[in-house]
Amino acid sequence: MPVFSIIKINRLLTGKIYLNKIISDYHINLIHISFATPNVLWGLFVKIKYVITIHGSDLLHVIPGLLNSSGIRSIYNKFLWHLFKKSFKKSSAITCASNHLKDRFIEMFGESNKLYVIRSGIEIDFICKAPDIFPNDLPDDYKIVFSPRLISEIYDTYLQVQALNFLPDEIIKNYY
Repeated sequence: MPVFSIIKINRLLTGKIYLNKIISDYHINLIHISFATPNVLWGLFVKIKYVITIHGSDLLHVIPGLLNSSGIRSIYNKFLWHLFKKSFKKSSAITCASNHLKDRFIEMFGESNKLYVIRSGIEIDFICKAPDIFPNDLPDDYKIVFSPRLISEIYDTYLQVQALNFLPDEIIKNYY
């Protein structure tokens, strides 16, 4: 699929035709749109059901940023924001990975009857806050986990680390 663009009409029309041809040729009856921006806007051009998955920065940074611009660009960005809202409303279901994302979605769009939290880890109640400072005199068997991802509440990094405690002993001994 081409990158969604309202300004580049040729790309928009080509993408719409291509998407609907694939849907027709392969008898597709449901689309999963992963990462809302800008992919969710393609949902406005299909006649079948679609499910949207929100991952984090799409909802927490990109979409709110549309309302924070100024000048001529703000008119275009507000129009885009309304298209996002329309596509979310048209969707059959919306999934996200955390209650934080769900709460932010409800704050922005006020719709929650088809919004579901689908976790890929353990129950959030098991999350423990990481200490602010690691001691220098750690025991030899003390494990430290490094993540290439920004350690932030929006990415549920602490949930991922806590999930390591539930790995079977043979995995921990061989790989951890």
